[in-house]
Amino acid sequence: MAEPRHRSRDDHQPSDSFVAPVPRIALTQQEACAALGCSEEFFVEYIRPNLRVLRRGRKRLFPVDELRRAVDSLADEIL
Repeated sequence: MAEPRHRSRDDHQPSDSFVAPVPRIALTQQEACAALGCSEEFFVEYIRPNLRVLRRGRKRLFPVDELRRAVDSLADEIL
């Protein structure tokens, strides 16, 4: 009688390969524009100057918390 085979790390079943979605903590400029519902021109002129930005080489990422802070502060200025 053959011995039962033990699962190794390389044996993947569909349930093993499922990765739950992870909330984004930083967005690209295009994603930030989509999240805010504005054009890139508006973002560059009015929003981006008020943000702290993560820069690595040519890559720029805008933290979601920073986007929220900027929107809250700009909304306060208008009122």
